[in-house]
Amino acid sequence: MKKIIAFLSMVFVTGVFCGSTAFAEEMSYSVQAILPENQKSDVSYFDLRMNPSEEQELKLKLINYADHPSTIAVIPRDAFTNNNGMVDYSVDNPMLDKTMKHSLTDLVSEKQIVTLNAKEEKEIIFHLKMPTDSFDGEILGGFFVQEVNDKETSEDSNESKQEQKNVSGVQLSNRFSYTIGVKLSETDSAVKPEVKLGDVKAGLANGRTAFLATIRNVQSTTVKKATIEAKIYQKNKLIYTTKKEKLAMAPHSVFDYNVSLENEEIHAGEYMLKLTVTSGDDHWAFTKGFDVEKKEAEKLNKEAIDVVKQPTNYWPWVVAGMGIVLVGLLGYIIYQKKHK
Repeated sequence: MKKIIAFLSMVFVTGVFCGSTAFAEEMSYSVQAILPENQKSDVSYFDLRMNPSEEQELKLKLINYADHPSTIAVIPRDAFTNNNGMVDYSVDNPMLDKTMKHSLTDLVSEKQIVTLNAKEEKEIIFHLKMPTDSFDGEILGGFFVQEVNDKETSEDSNESKQEQKNVSGVQLSNRFSYTIGVKLSETDSAVKPEVKLGDVKAGLANGRTAFLATIRNVQSTTVKKATIEAKIYQKNKLIYTTKKEKLAMAPHSVFDYNVSLENEEIHAGEYMLKLTVTSGDDHWAFTKGFDVEKKEAEKLNKEAIDVVKQPTNYWPWVVAGMGIVLVGLLGYIIYQKKHK
């Protein structure tokens, strides 16, 4: 028998789908997942056991609590890992790892823009078609649900303009949104996590100077409760270190783990990264050298915010100058003595 879960809250970017009640006084609309017979677990998002080439309808119910019409955008999204090391669903076409074979957005029908009259409820249907080849692990994504801004409001209000963002060609409000998770699997075979290290480079994290290490999850399983520690060396001397805990990575995703320079300038030179990732009983260790060119460092320092410039050390130049003067003076004295 089909189960209808009353209300779903936003899926926070912890990689865990959460379900709770959203009240009309808090939001002017809500969305419900209508869970089918092949629902695997007693959760409020789609956790479906599928078969190769199988087709299925995924049904959502939208409710408008407002006394006026409301337009809602429902957009399929792929799970990715944001640069805070959390599973996220808030971006169209996120960067995924090259090992990804099948993403949710490849398997479901396109976004829908739905207009609801005052106090109206409406059911919408997305079509899901599984790939022909079977797979172990999971395909992870969700339906991102957000109200579409009124055109007149967006044109007349500067505040509204600042609160809007254009997603898939639709003006959305930043105030409230839902993500209804979708997890697809075909077998109970456990997939062992595997993490790899990609490029390492100098860059900016939230506008501030940093070294960025691209970390890859190359398997169809979520890396959970990960601890990542990175150390940066120059000429065998430890100069920067950072450690972050309780991180997560979506299947077949990548993200840039940043090592903050604490607002110091980036300097050209040769560096060495030593990085470890620990998740449960799994542990990975990487060592990789990288170079920073002078032009690159200057460009990043110019673009960065709140950079603390180190004062120029003139003492080497002063000492060198004094040495030249002393050598010259000594030579002059010797010359004078020889010609007396």
